[in-house]
Amino acid sequence: MEAFANDTARSAKRESGGLIALLASSSASAIEWLQTRTGIDLSRVAQLGGHSYSRTHRPANGMVGAELTFALAREVKRFEKKGALRLLLGCRATALQTDAAGARRRGFLGSRKPCSSHCCRHHC
Repeated sequence: MEAFANDTARSAKRESGGLIALLASSSASAIEWLQTRTGIDLSRVAQLGGHSYSRTHRPANGMVGAELTFALAREVKRFEKKGALRLLLGCRATALQTDAAGARRRGFLGSRKPCSSHCCRHHC
């Protein structure tokens, strides 16, 4: 995890704390979530430029971008069908609504382009 943070910081020309440390410490659980949620096989691990060791998870066919895009699109459609999500296109999110403690996301406020006076409201 330390090498991941250091590699990322070196590439970004920044210190390895803050969001970089969060990225490095959360990456394993993010991969696990993707595999569990989408069923994508990300068992192949490769070393890419700037990496100190192999850590990029990929599907066996090597098409990680396409695999993830299609799998996540299926998940979004599944949530839309259940009524748990409404996908709004052409909107600009202007504020995130949270509970009183500011912890749970409840939805967002936004506007549709090009007319910013037309507000839309969505609750998660």
